[in-house]
Amino acid sequence: MKTMIDNVAIQAIEWCLVANIKDVFSPSHVLQMDVKLVSRIAEESRHDQSLRESTNSKLAALQSGLATCKNHAARKAPGKSSSILPT
Repeated sequence: MKTMIDNVAIQAIEWCLVANIKDVFSPSHVLQMDVKLVSRIAEESRHDQSLRESTNSKLAALQSGLATCKNHAARKAPGKSSSILPT
């Protein structure tokens, strides 16, 4: 029951927040905005750029490590199960 109440509350709040968003951010309204304001709304901060780049670098290292682990796991001994890693 708590989950249902939480879901209803979240949906009500989200609806109130986004119900009129089409009026605020309609294409014609955005075209009338000052370029600096549009940039402030749309630009990613330096901190967020750095964080994203760092996260992507870590993801690449993890994916490489996973590929190495899968490669070694595929070299199984005869009669042993090889699939210990998720695909």
